[in-house]
Amino acid sequence: MNRTDVVLVGHSYGGMVISGVAGAAGSRIAYLVYLDAFLPEHGKALSDYAPVPPAREDGWRVPPPSTAEGFGVADPEGMLWVQSRLGDQSPQTFIQPVVLTSVSRIPGTFIQCSEAPFFAGAAARARERSFRVHARLSAEHDAMITQPNALAAILLEV
Repeated sequence: MNRTDVVLVGHSYGGMVISGVAGAAGSRIAYLVYLDAFLPEHGKALSDYAPVPPAREDGWRVPPPSTAEGFGVADPEGMLWVQSRLGDQSPQTFIQPVVLTSVSRIPGTFIQCSEAPFFAGAAARARERSFRVHARLSAEHDAMITQPNALAAILLEV
């Protein structure tokens, strides 16, 4: 089966991932949703938008940039859930550029949940691409934990 009505949602670094997927499979993607996410330009890497944190001593793992609390999650149950899912990532994910071919033709929505400069910049690029932009700055970075109902309402609109 060859779907052509796929909706991709990317949160945070996931914006790099859905952009790369859309660049490779653009004709199959119907819509993109960036949830407080990086929205890269062609040939750019995460390191073009945010500093690369230092790797662990082994050199091949970069620890998470923050804790659940640092991402704005205050509910104890939510903090446990988020904290248990935070993990290291390869340094390559910070420096590998994203190839975007047909991505500019795919409509999308950008949901800005934090005031981090790299997500504010991504929201500006989303506006330039005529995306619908929602500002949910009170949600903090993990809106799926801090404001799940409000986020679900936006996603259902898409």
